[in-house]
Amino acid sequence: MLEEYEDALSGFRRFLQGYSKATQNTYMSVAKSFLNFLNGKPLRDVTRDDVLKFVETYDNPWSKALVFKALKTFFVQYLERPDPFKNVKIPAPETNVNFWVDEDKIIEAIKKEPEFRYKVLLALMYDLALRRSEVVRIRVEDIDFDHMIVRVWVSKRRKLRAMLKPMSRLTASLLKKYLSITGKESGELFDRLHPVSVTRIVKRMLKRVGVDFPKGLHQITRHSRAVNMRFKNVDIADIKEFLGHSDIRSTMVYASIGSSRLAGRIPEFGSK
Repeated sequence: MLEEYEDALSGFRRFLQGYSKATQNTYMSVAKSFLNFLNGKPLRDVTRDDVLKFVETYDNPWSKALVFKALKTFFVQYLERPDPFKNVKIPAPETNVNFWVDEDKIIEAIKKEPEFRYKVLLALMYDLALRRSEVVRIRVEDIDFDHMIVRVWVSKRRKLRAMLKPMSRLTASLLKKYLSITGKESGELFDRLHPVSVTRIVKRMLKRVGVDFPKGLHQITRHSRAVNMRFKNVDIADIKEFLGHSDIRSTMVYASIGSSRLAGRIPEFGSK
């Protein structure tokens, strides 16, 4: 690999220190693959066509969106080069609102899980609509049983910001029992738990109760929580705040859910 590439990757690794470990590994992998794809071409000469050709080597729309985001971070934010992505349009992958896990299935999965800490893990992820990187950051000190809230650390643009999220009585009960069993009074709630392991654990728990969701569907518990909230007629603005979306457009994918369900119960205009 060219010295220019090696220096760029070394600096990019340092630049990513504020990101989650999973994001660091993914972005570094994308950057390395792209530099290999360039085959010695100087970074200053990278064009829009180079980006498009590389992105098209990926078939999955989720992968394309992720690659695009990683390369934009590498070139625009880290290298501070003129934006070669300015006119590149990568279709955003659609959230599959037609698939979700019913709340009853979540509860069943929690009840059938033999390992108690995984019961707590799934309860927290669903109840608080957490991303996997957020659930592994939770510390005992973040839990407030008096006010029934949990402080969640959300990563945005290399910075962590705190969100206070309400927890249910069921989740609080599981947490209290878990802390009693483990004797934990401080520190990480789940010791040595990697975000990638969280996905594997949740999939296994849900598969045990007959849920086998489509490949590539990300953040299944968070997505299911939002869908089930809409079924309970929670306002879309409240869901936006609960999920921590900065843009209402991210939440609007759930807007039609309550309406489509209601439509099936309303008599057709003109019918007797």
